Amino acid sequence: LPTEVQEAYAVIRKTLRKDWVNYKELVISRAENKVQKTALETLFKENAPLIGYVPSKRFGDYYLEYTDASGERVATSFESPRQRQQFEDANKADIKGDVKRSDKLEKITYSSSDHPPDSLIRRMMESVPPEYRDEIYQAHLSFMPKESILQNTLKYEGVKGESQDLVRGWVDTATRVANKLNALEYAPQIELAMGEIDSSDPGGFAGEVRNAIIKRKDFIANPTYPKLTGVFATGAYSLFLLGNASSALINTSAILLLTYPMLISRYGFNDANTVLLSAMQEALPSFLPKAKQKDGLIEYKWQANPKYKVLLDALNDRGQLQHTLSREILEGARKDTVDYNSKAAKAMNLLSVPFSGAEKYSRATSALATFNLAKKKGKSDAEAAAEAVNLVIDVHTTGMAAEGPSLMQHPVGRVMFTFKSFIWNSASVIGMGFYDSVANVPGPERTQARKQLLGIYATSAALGGINGLPFFGAAATFANILEAMNPFDDDDEPFNAKEEIRAATNEFFYKGPFNYLTNIEFSNRIGLANGLLFREDPYSIEQNGYVLTAIMQGMGPVGSYFLGAGRAMESLADGEYIRFAEGVTPSAARNLFKTARYYKEGVRTRSGEELDTDLSGWTLFMQAFGFSPADVSSLYENRSISLNFQAKQLDRLAAIKKKFYVGVENGDSELVAEAQEKLIALVQEFPGIADGKTLQRSYKAKKAYEKD
Repeated sequence: LPTEVQEAYAVIRKTLRKDWVNYKELVISRAENKVQKTALETLFKENAPLIGYVPSKRFGDYYLEYTDASGERVATSFESPRQRQQFEDANKADIKGDVKRSDKLEKITYSSSDHPPDSLIRRMMESVPPEYRDEIYQAHLSFMPKESILQNTLKYEGVKGESQDLVRGWVDTATRVANKLNALEYAPQIELAMGEIDSSDPGGFAGEVRNAIIKRKDFIANPTYPKLTGVFATGAYSLFLLGNASSALINTSAILLLTYPMLISRYGFNDANTVLLSAMQEALPSFLPKAKQKDGLIEYKWQANPKYKVLLDALNDRGQLQHTLSREILEGARKDTVDYNSKAAKAMNLLSVPFSGAEKYSRATSALATFNLAKKKGKSDAEAAAEAVNLVIDVHTTGMAAEGPSLMQHPVGRVMFTFKSFIWNSASVIGMGFYDSVANVPGPERTQARKQLLGIYATSAALGGINGLPFFGAAATFANILEAMNPFDDDDEPFNAKEEIRAATNEFFYKGPFNYLTNIEFSNRIGLANGLLFREDPYSIEQNGYVLTAIMQGMGPVGSYFLGAGRAMESLADGEYIRFAEGVTPSAARNLFKTARYYKEGVRTRSGEELDTDLSGWTLFMQAFGFSPADVSSLYENRSISLNFQAKQLDRLAAIKKKFYVGVENGDSELVAEAQEKLIALVQEFPGIADGKTLQRSYKAKKAYEKD
């Protein structure tokens, strides 16, 4: 065999041997006394795998347990329920009874009645406490020869059951065994901690924390989602973030919006400025020399600096450096070597580089700046590293579903709120800042909270203007609701808090200097704690209206895509092929199609109405990368206000028509006169909305409709 193959086989064999030894030691360690430990050692010695053993495998999450012709209890996995049924149909002679089906390895439980008294697994389980038996049994099914050699070679549809892919078999076995070994080692500690938390009742805020932990107890023990959830979550990421350069850049804004104010509140303006700027440079990747590019193209020099060893270890121990959103979404859905090595997987990895790279850079910058400032104040490496890790989590979230809001741990929440974790996290940080700034806490903490809040609002205003202030969207919506409920308001013109503030200022103050100077729509995308449930998207509101936009956002990214694709089919029917392509392609490609449309015809509504045809080369260039023109965004915002206003006046006209109809039908001359007076007032206010014959035409049309 070629040297490379021999080396690969050696790695596989050694890894499996190591896993076997770890499995054996963990099982023996769970025995309750010395006699049981000795019995288990004897069992493992008698049933040790042969030297060079590599399991033959079937793959998948759909399991079948049964008693075979020899009386042994066996289990095997399949990639679909259909394959499992085919296997049962083709091997009826070998499947003697006690058939059990499950859709996850973790759902398989041990039952002594399923196994003969002299069987290996039965004898093994008699020597370990009941609470460990399910985990040990699941590990046994993933690793032991009985599972991998006997039933995995049975046939279905004339095809031998086991895979000939040695590497795939090794990856599948190693992954499952690693998960089970970790569960065996740490699950008891987690269960013990959960038991202590569950039995406590501290009350107050601590009690709320306790309740939140208990609610997610099951998910923490087994942080997995149904397969369909993984498909939708991966789809959302692929459609909206994959290859999207603008989203990657926007992601780094957290450094200035949150990290910077937090560091100022702790270490002062001058030190925070100097150290953060240095960290922003130090966190940048650099290209490896050509001679070292065998394992990659870039390196992070700070990670090789002995000065940061404690920090690097602390970040890696908490998964706060490499665990990006792409890893959370994509890796969570990958279970097979095919999922890692296919052309599609490699393409997704490549297109993930901008966003995942921006995440890593942001986390590294925040960590380095905090660590260096803490060290400058005389803290030890361990103390500085702990503070850095906590700040990274506060600013950038943990990135892990198991530590996020409980809603994100439900399959529906996982799909609907795929991209909401940072928004909710920032809302939590700012909300706690407000609380600490007025709460009964030590004076220095209260002062720090106030400085932090002032810093967050100052940087938000500097970058995104009034529109970019935290909770501005929620405040504006609340103001609109209060105005709508005001019984003394008889103004026919609809009130919109955002538009009132825009009219009282100008674009420089309302959207911020960055929007104003670059003509890039930045303000709508960086607002902290904005869009918690509904995000005002001017383009979508213009195209679909408020109601459909709210429904699209409520259904999550994938639901939004399918509704948008439905509208795109209308464009296809009308021969608008570029608009159709915009509606059905992922975000990165959509930006290019939109740029092509803007270049060809300018910015127009779906009906063809011209909005802006004087787009500069700079505007088109930035649109290609996903940065919408700020002036176009403002146009859509103004149009949505105008359309809402127009709708309200049409509602007034409809009410007048109804009043006239009721008056005529009931012979109520006063009601008829009132309707006519209101129509005259409406026409004077909005010429062209109606004429002197509008009421008569409306009455005749309604009578004709009722007659038909």
